[in-house]
Amino acid sequence: MQINPFNIPVADKEAARQRSLEHTTALSGQLAWYGQFDVGRAHRELMSIERMLAAQEPKRRALDGELARLQSAKQEADEQARPRLDPRSWLSSERSVARRRADELGGRIAQLKREIGVLEAPRTASGEDVLALAAHLRTDLETYRRFDPLGARGELTMRQQEQAILEKEVTELRSRKLALDTALAAPVQALEACHARLRTLERDLRKAEAYDSALGRANSASRRPIHERCERELGDGKPQRVIQRLKREIEPIRRDIVKHDKRIEEAVRNAQLVVHEVIIDGSNMTYHGGEFIGLRALEALVPVLASRAAVTINFDPGFGRKASMSSKDIRDRLPGARVHFVPSGMAADAFVLDFVEGKPHAYVISNDNFRDHAEKEAVRANRILKHAVLNDRVSIPALGIAADLA
Repeated sequence: MQINPFNIPVADKEAARQRSLEHTTALSGQLAWYGQFDVGRAHRELMSIERMLAAQEPKRRALDGELARLQSAKQEADEQARPRLDPRSWLSSERSVARRRADELGGRIAQLKREIGVLEAPRTASGEDVLALAAHLRTDLETYRRFDPLGARGELTMRQQEQAILEKEVTELRSRKLALDTALAAPVQALEACHARLRTLERDLRKAEAYDSALGRANSASRRPIHERCERELGDGKPQRVIQRLKREIEPIRRDIVKHDKRIEEAVRNAQLVVHEVIIDGSNMTYHGGEFIGLRALEALVPVLASRAAVTINFDPGFGRKASMSSKDIRDRLPGARVHFVPSGMAADAFVLDFVEGKPHAYVISNDNFRDHAEKEAVRANRILKHAVLNDRVSIPALGIAADLA
């Protein structure tokens, strides 16, 4: 099944736009932070914290020394309070005194550890972690020092421009995707219906062929049940007749599938056309059904085409005489295009086809097949667009362009 080729480009462009938006938002936030950050205040606050921490360091060292002394004394008291092998020592006054001293030292050690803990994790009056605050201030000051506001503003401008371009591209791609979704809806639905019908018919055909094969192997006594099953399942007791009917039904459905596939392929191709320039086979467009209609179709189409692409019109030698008009009169009537007249003796078809050589977004508008120029790039790359005149309207179906005849 044909997938809309714009699905992935639309998703990719939307992702790129989102990334650009995120970069833009981040840069805007960084610039806003830089403009509001009070570097002097942050520096003073950090210095105050560092002075406070430095002032507490001697006390911290003293407490660490006292803790080491108390822990040593407690270890000695614990050793004295430990039971000995001699039972007489179990109830001695020395052990009782040692136990009380060990308990007293344990309490003092616990209190000392709490005091040291306060010094190790100081907090502000509001309860904020002083060490974490100092680290945060250092990070902010370093970020401020390293930040390049001029570079950030330049990048922000670039990102904003990029975002505007991406926004335009997303809008255009979405529009083209939606237009193609709309164009594909009917042929895709018809194609799916054809495939569903074909699957049903081919299933019935296999059944009919199986019944026909079974009849070929059966004796006269067992043929009747086969005919009856074929009648019940396929509406006809004779498999050969069912096979012929189904084959007649299948063939036009297969043709319809080919037709719908081509219609879908054409819609996809036309939707992907990017046309920057067109050269119109002017003499070719001055005829309709063998009748000379002059400049009517060109006058109707050129204004519409010129709004989308650069337009050049090429006329065969002698066209001015055929139209009974001078070159100036013709150019005056087609102001939106560059008009060329091929000199006598020069091949007009080759001139038209050479115009688009090496220009991937340039197309020829002509109903000629250019069979004698199969080697030309425009022919090989299928960059020939047909036009049609019907009910006083001229159109270029591949471009979705139509206009009333002048």
